[in-house]
Amino acid sequence: MLLLLTLVFQIHCKLGVDLRLSTSDVTFQCLAKQNIKFVVVEAYEMGGHVNPNALQNLKYAKLRKLQADISMDNCPGKNP
Repeated sequence: MLLLLTLVFQIHCKLGVDLRLSTSDVTFQCLAKQNIKFVVVEAYEMGGHVNPNALQNLKYAKLRKLQADISMDNCPGKNP
């Protein structure tokens, strides 16, 4: 039974990366070839600023057919 559960969990595992910096299309192409399935793009930085690289990173992820999500870190005392 334990072996069966282990196999089920391995089948449903997805590899992904968290991106905070500007990332090139070539890098996204490489990630897709390495079986990365999703990316999490930081859209709002802790310093209270919108990440200027977020939109381009999301576009590249879509182009390479990677599932994309965004993260928005809250900065206490700052209004977005």
